[in-house]
Amino acid sequence: TDNACSESGGSAIDSTLSSSSSSSLLQPNAWPNVQVWNTHDASSFRSSVETYYEQSCAASHAIVQAICDGIAADQPHLAEYVKGLSMKESIDHTSILTLLGYRIGTRHKRKQKEPLVAPHTDVGVITMLLFDGGDCASLQRADTTAGAVSMDPSKGKSSTSWVDVDLPSVISDDPVFVVNIGDCLSELSDGSLPSTLHQVIPLKGAVPRNCLALFVGLDPNETLSFPNRERMTYEEWRKRRIRRAQDVLRLHSEK
Repeated sequence: TDNACSESGGSAIDSTLSSSSSSSLLQPNAWPNVQVWNTHDASSFRSSVETYYEQSCAASHAIVQAICDGIAADQPHLAEYVKGLSMKESIDHTSILTLLGYRIGTRHKRKQKEPLVAPHTDVGVITMLLFDGGDCASLQRADTTAGAVSMDPSKGKSSTSWVDVDLPSVISDDPVFVVNIGDCLSELSDGSLPSTLHQVIPLKGAVPRNCLALFVGLDPNETLSFPNRERMTYEEWRKRRIRRAQDVLRLHSEK
């Protein structure tokens, strides 16, 4: 009775939901096998991950609620569209906890540094990130104040300026989280909150960098109403958004 599929090449997944759900977004977790790990370590790992997942989901719920309250107060005409993001206090949602790891490799040695993770936006509502103190990679976000930013090759090339996301090198008991706006929240807010375009670049460090990323999603059957008057479930919207992203990638590869 566990849950969800990863949307971004991570190595650890967590979420919980009713086994009666038939949504394709909800799949069983793969936990460490006690025959590979000893029973104590496997149990301790699962307990720690489930506890972190539960608490980070609660934090993300509060963040989304605060964002929606702000939108409704500042732009009342959008209130009816973001109200569906309240993410009821249930387990029937598709939030995904993923461990992302960045290691020193061939891209660190090239003269022309290529991103470890290409520029992209996240599909869901928000993404909540917790980085460790590794120094071989850096998160960057697009500087939207420096000019137009486009992910669509059909609109022509646009030079994007990037800003380093500076984080403490030592993780304290009161850690700093990074919150990215996802495509779902951006569309529901009619673009008043743009999706966070971001990438990960290599640095001349010696310590691998890791990140716990919570990709916040909704109940697959949650009906969303958009400012353009479209109505569809979260699952329908998410599948359509991924198809569009695949079309963009296909177009880019053909150029």
